[in-house]
Amino acid sequence: MLKDVLIEKNIQIQDEIDGWEAAIETASFPLLESGKIEQGYVNRMIQNVHELGPYIVISPQIAIAHARPDGTVNEISLSLLKLDTPVNFSEGDHEASLVFVLAAVDNEQHLDILRDLATKLGDRDIVNALLSATSKKDIYKILS
Repeated sequence: MLKDVLIEKNIQIQDEIDGWEAAIETASFPLLESGKIEQGYVNRMIQNVHELGPYIVISPQIAIAHARPDGTVNEISLSLLKLDTPVNFSEGDHEASLVFVLAAVDNEQHLDILRDLATKLGDRDIVNALLSATSKKDIYKILS
């Protein structure tokens, strides 16, 4: 299921970025561009972090930005921004180099994708391979 939604064109690689808000916006760009999500979804993800803190940083170096379905997601989708220099999501130790955006149209349909992603990201060898990857093609192969 993961390979069906995280297509190669939804993967981006950058050296660094100017803050966590820009990281979420940039990670969202391929989904916005393809019409899978609307700007309101990006705004809500950012607002959620402002209100709830860095809960999207699920483990060292990994963030999964998301928001509740509200009609601003047109198709279930996933994107990834890989940063060479981690971005900090709070004053504490909440840095991420792998910033995923998960967009769901309802409360259930995305669970298989999330489960598959969690399994992959729970493997430290896979995470290290992602952090070392230098091309979108390599990242896609690691996650497929």
